[in-house]
Amino acid sequence: MFLKQLQQLAEHAGDECVATLCQNPQRFSQFKTSAAELTLDTSRQKMSAETFTKLTGLANESGFNHAYKAMRQGDEINFTEGRAVLHTLLRNLDSSDPRAEEVRASLAKMQTLTKAVQSGEWKGYSGKAIRDVVNIGIGGSDLGPRMIYRAMLHYRHNDINVHWVANIDPADIEKKLATLNPETTLIVVSSKSFSTPETLNNANAARKWLIDNGVTDVAKHVVAASSNVKMAIEFGIDESNIFPLWDWVGGRFSLWSAIGLPLMMGFKPGTFEAILGGALAMDEHAESAPAERNLPAQLALFELWNVNAHGTSSRAVLPYCHDLRLLPAHLQQLEMESLGKSVNLKGERVDYPTGGVVWGTEGSNGQHSYHQLLHQGNQGIAAEIILPLSSPNEPVQHLKLIANALAQSQVFCYGQSAAEAKEALLARGMDPDQAKVIAKHKEILGNRPHSIVTMESLNPHTLGALIAAYENKVFFCGYWQEINAFDQWGVELGKVHASTMETVLTSGDTANVDDGYAAIVSAYQSATQ
Repeated sequence: MFLKQLQQLAEHAGDECVATLCQNPQRFSQFKTSAAELTLDTSRQKMSAETFTKLTGLANESGFNHAYKAMRQGDEINFTEGRAVLHTLLRNLDSSDPRAEEVRASLAKMQTLTKAVQSGEWKGYSGKAIRDVVNIGIGGSDLGPRMIYRAMLHYRHNDINVHWVANIDPADIEKKLATLNPETTLIVVSSKSFSTPETLNNANAARKWLIDNGVTDVAKHVVAASSNVKMAIEFGIDESNIFPLWDWVGGRFSLWSAIGLPLMMGFKPGTFEAILGGALAMDEHAESAPAERNLPAQLALFELWNVNAHGTSSRAVLPYCHDLRLLPAHLQQLEMESLGKSVNLKGERVDYPTGGVVWGTEGSNGQHSYHQLLHQGNQGIAAEIILPLSSPNEPVQHLKLIANALAQSQVFCYGQSAAEAKEALLARGMDPDQAKVIAKHKEILGNRPHSIVTMESLNPHTLGALIAAYENKVFFCGYWQEINAFDQWGVELGKVHASTMETVLTSGDTANVDDGYAAIVSAYQSATQ
């Protein structure tokens, strides 16, 4: 078992000091990996070059490239649901896989609708062109596409605005619809099953809003991405405007499919296709490169190393790019829903940690909230800094942003000793005895393991590559931990209980719930009478 070998290697490697390791002038070249216009710098991880060579050697012996190729070829690796895992096919448009023809046909259909909407050929019931697109979805039908829309600010279409509704809290959809004109609004219902409670409730609210505001032909204002054609038609959607989804694409990996339709409509022509191209470039690299040069494999290896060798329980994802501010939220679903498992492929309960907590916000905002804990807290937290090196925005401010990112990395790495702090205090004229005390409070140990991902600029190609890198990381983590990264039975159980609890809240019958829940149900009924 690879993970057991990694743990044994960690026992012999001991604890390394990042600051000491980084004094080696060859270290950056040894720990730098580039692919698809991204560069991953892992030189500030707590691992020696000798250990890195041993670990990547073990990874290569594990056959991870072969396993990844098998996934891309359609092996039924999600065996608990009896499904292949083929999200990579959605960006591999030249594939000879028979299913690729369906993918190409769906993409062409998306392009046709997009052209009609953007040109004004598609008109609402009153003859006015569409100006606003509202995506209604949740989870993978929202987080990834929403993140990409925010990230590609400079690639948006001038005449189409895209809005996002996910939460079943009515405040979400009511606030969005209040600002829109029903005559010029197109609703996209994004739900594979067309029965996800949050999405269906919001879709019904949107349809009611259309009808209440005089829309006499709902079919001209609603399209869908769904595999449940029957329910979509019953909802009032023309069959020709229902875009397919397949059971071999999981929700959190689906943004490359018709779930990306709102993106295509909201972006300038060719942008969505360029995102696919960046992802494909990363997939091809992931399949062919050995571990010592494989960017997503190294993301996975250092994740496993930090968790198993150094006891980290979470990772802060820190995009120093305001347009990437929703990336941590997307990665939370992608990684935590995939890797949050407690049994292996044989159904045996594991005795090692699997998925860690992923969190973070955009820099430099986070520096003024939780970075204090990263610098002086004693929790085991790793970090990743995501850093586009150029920007279409004001160059002097962007330089300051880069400086802040690198400065945070320096503090993560080198910290500040009590002696350095005391020397600075004395230079300011502080009493020596007081300086000795205060210096202890200003001591920062550093030695926090972290990586830096850079790209020349944030553009459709590099964004596609970045997302695909993390998707491929998830596959490698699952493979090396011998868990199924592609089911989500905890999520499904939550849906079952939500349905049951809705019945309890409606009926007031609390016979089958405990006293704590019964008290809340009673309070709810009193508050809403």
